[in-house]
Amino acid sequence: MAELLAQHADLLQLRQSLELLRFQRGLLDESFAAKKDLEALEDQIRSLGTNLDNLERSLKVGLQTRQAQLAPLLKGVKAAEEAYRAAKERYAAEEKRFRAGLSSRLGLLQQELALLQAELSWEQAKHAYLKAYYGLLASR
Repeated sequence: MAELLAQHADLLQLRQSLELLRFQRGLLDESFAAKKDLEALEDQIRSLGTNLDNLERSLKVGLQTRQAQLAPLLKGVKAAEEAYRAAKERYAAEEKRFRAGLSSRLGLLQQELALLQAELSWEQAKHAYLKAYYGLLASR
């Protein structure tokens, strides 16, 4: 997460602006610059430093929230995958019963529908996880 914060464009821009102001302040000679100019520059530095701290805190909270969402979503993917595997096994068993004449065509179609629904749930869970993951990466 620290890497994501370090690479965030807005934070980089504020850090660079702050360094530029500090550099400008270092160039000013107090014996030749007006006191009001020095004070104005120092006020800008303080203000920009505060803005940087606030933005960093805000982004950190947002990143932590997004990162915390990933674990439950990944568990959902694994659970949906297990449900899909179980539905595949049930369908295979139902298909064997149908071929042996122990089950109706309707029973087979119902198991096929359950299999397709489980597959859809698995794909939706993967999509939700990937959307959250790439949303986290894109937030830098």
